[in-house]
Amino acid sequence: MKRLIGLTALAIFLVAICLQAASWQYDRHMQRSSYNSLIEANIERPTLSEGQISNLDDNDLSWRELKLTGSFRPEFELLVRNRYQNGEYGFGVVTLFRSNSGRNYWVDRGWAKAGPDAKTPPITQEIDDSAVTILGRIHTNRIDRQVGGTLFAMPRGDGSSELRKWDNEGQIKTENIYLDLIEASNFAPQFPTQLPPLSDGPHLAYTFQWLIFAILVIFGYGLVLREDFRDRQKTN
Repeated sequence: MKRLIGLTALAIFLVAICLQAASWQYDRHMQRSSYNSLIEANIERPTLSEGQISNLDDNDLSWRELKLTGSFRPEFELLVRNRYQNGEYGFGVVTLFRSNSGRNYWVDRGWAKAGPDAKTPPITQEIDDSAVTILGRIHTNRIDRQVGGTLFAMPRGDGSSELRKWDNEGQIKTENIYLDLIEASNFAPQFPTQLPPLSDGPHLAYTFQWLIFAILVIFGYGLVLREDFRDRQKTN
């Protein structure tokens, strides 16, 4: 009897774990599917002007195109590690942009190939502070959430991140969104950041996998009960 109670408790525990994992994977699938639907819908919506963005929430802003006129500030530029282009290692180039309204935006100008060694900085596309109109794709979070910390970002000169320093010292105050550069009026980005692949991923398949595991546990438990019943029949 003690053996049967122990096996029953183990079976219940394993089934509960499998169902919980299946539920988690299904939630991930739904979140990913909803996010992909948002991207697909918003990239087709009209381009926004700067005056429109303050009246819109994140769902109305995310992945929309935004047109700004102003100038880049090359003295405020970061190189973001661990960016790849066609399997080749490099950096993301993030530069501050000041619009004619006086607002500051971080702009991801795309990918730059890494130098031949860790001490050699990459060669980035040259820009200046002349007037320019840019078209960018909106991300509804701050860039420091993506590149904050020395493990992920570095300024052009040395190996420590100055992003937090710039913010803390009040040298710059940036908006709560950042942009992936699509095009500019006086230059074309060499390797612009691409849209993420719109795939639902493996989460739905993993959901069914965990459900199958739960069924197998129940099936195995049934076999154990049957064998236990047969053993009792033989001893009686």
